Parts: sequence; structure tokens; C-alpha cells
Amino acid sequence: MRKRNTGFTLVELLIVIVVIAILAAISVVAYRGVASNAQAAAIKANLAQASTKLELYRVDNNGNYPPDQTTLLTLLKSDPTTTLTYGANNTTNPATYCLTATQGTQQFSISSTTNTPSDSACVVNLARDPAATANLNVPGTLGWLPQWFGSGGAGTTTLVTGAIDGPAGLSTYIRKTWTTAPAVSGSGATGFGYCNYSRSGTDTTSGMPVSAGAVYTISSYLRSSKSFTGDWHNEMAWRDSTGAVVGTFFVGPITATLLANTWTRISTTMTAPAGAVRITGVVTPSMSPTSAWAVGDTLDGTGLMVTQGSTLYNYADGSSPGWAWTGTPNASSSIGPAL
Repeated sequence: MRKRNTGFTLVELLIVIVVIAILAAISVVAYRGVASNAQAAAIKANLAQASTKLELYRVDNNGNYPPDQTTLLTLLKSDPTTTLTYGANNTTNPATYCLTATQGTQQFSISSTTNTPSDSACVVNLARDPAATANLNVPGTLGWLPQWFGSGGAGTTTLVTGAIDGPAGLSTYIRKTWTTAPAVSGSGATGFGYCNYSRSGTDTTSGMPVSAGAVYTISSYLRSSKSFTGDWHNEMAWRDSTGAVVGTFFVGPITATLLANTWTRISTTMTAPAGAVRITGVVTPSMSPTSAWAVGDTLDGTGLMVTQGSTLYNYADGSSPGWAWTGTPNASSSIGPAL
């Protein structure tokens, strides 16, 4: 009588191995999901506790929240794996704050307007003097800088304050007025510099801080006294830790027309290259627009917003509702909930 072989065949073993692999993959995915949810729950719980501590601090300090991140960190015991981004505005009544907690790819926030942890981060506007509150015509100064008035052109630059005709509720802007008309073929490069801008050389002081590989969206408002069909765009230069330009400058997409006496928002989304730690830029037309500037023409600019990510947020700075400056008002970045 023949003895029956009771072992597994090769096909059966392969099937078992495949089933085990599938179950293992499902277990890993499930575990990661559970771990991620647990991490999110822990961050939200910590933010809820932080909200309570911030409100107690406000009660004990005449209605003021911790004025800066250094003071905040002495109040909160933060997990070393969690990065906190904070700003407070104690000049308003009531005072406001916004706090973001970042751990890995997860970000949550709380603010004075809603003390329940949100699934989105506070928005940070990296621009200094975003509302053009000072006539910054000094190279190396952070803020709005007038470019030249075109080949053969000349003009004056003034600061407009207390305006009721600004965009997004802004009451300040920079105005350029032409006193000498430029040549038609060379009337470009007549916009504004967001800070000291150059395609070459070194500069270790100007610009806004960035992280290599991160995506940024930059926008500002322009208004001209005449319809202008030049190809307006943002032109940016990335700089490394030595102040040198990294790679080539970045030219953003074109906004074809500025309608007369109408504020137009020009925005660009870009990715910081390897080695970049700072960005400087201008908003400008091409070098050969189809419309020339004439004596008496004006160009206004304000509302600079530089944020991380590809979302174009509604304009906001440290003076906006629920927002706060991270340093000196109108001379530092600002933070708050998306408006």
C-alpha cells in the first residue's frame, strides 16, 4: 500500500506566504492609522491645555496674553518633538493670539477667537511692513522699495496714509508719480521692490526667511492711473546663507492688464530651491510693455503677503482681526487664523 504524502505543495506554501504578507500589510497600515490618530489626539489635548493656561495668564496679566514665544515657552511644557509657532496682539481690546503645534506632517492650532483645536495651522505672513506703512527708499531696508521710473523716466515716491480707497481694507500704500515720461521701448521695470532686490551680488540682511524645498505663495496689490497692458509679474531671487543668489531668479506668471484706477492682486506660487534661506523680489512689468507711462501717471502698491503653501489666503497682517505681529508692528512677520 502506497504511503500518502501529507506535506504542503509549493503552490500551497506560496498562497500561505501571500496571505501572511497581505495580513501584515493591513496590520501595518492599521497600526499607522491608529498611531497617527493617537498622535493627533495628543497634540489636540495639549493645545486644549495650552488654551486654558493662556486664558489664566490673561486673567492674571491685565487682559494680556504672553507677548512673545519666549514667554509662552516658559508658561507651557512643550513636547520636544512638537514645534510651536505663536503670536499675540495685546494692543487690541480684547487681546488676541494664535498658536500652531506641528509634529511631523500634522499641524493643529488654537486662537483667541476659537479655543477649540483646529485641524489647520495659523497662517503666517512673512512680509515685513506688508501694508507699506513707510516710504522705504533705502537699499537694504525690509519693506516696499520703489524701482526706477523706466529708461529716461523720473518721478517722485510718496506714502499715502489714512486712505479710504485701499484694497482689502488697507489704509496705507506707496505711490509713484511720473514727472518725466520714459522711452516707450524702455518703460518697464517700473513696479516696486518687496525688499532690497538684485539678481546678483551678496546680501545677508534683506529679504524674508524661507526653507529649502518648501512651497510659498507671494501676492500684492497694484493700482495704476491708466490701463496698462504690460505683462505684470513677480520676479524673485533666492539667497543662501552667504547672501549669494541660488540658481537663477524666478519669474512668475503674467497678469496681462492693470485696469485704470482698479486694484489688482498679483500672485505667484513657487518652490524654494536647495540652499535657499531667504527671498527678495519685485513686482514689475516686462522691459517692453505696449503702454508707456506719461507725466502725471501714478502707480500704487500695498498688501504684500508671503505665506507657506500653495493657498492664496485673503490678505491679513498683524493689524487684522484676530492677528498679531511676531515682533515690532509693521516691521515683522505676523500670524493669525485664515480670514
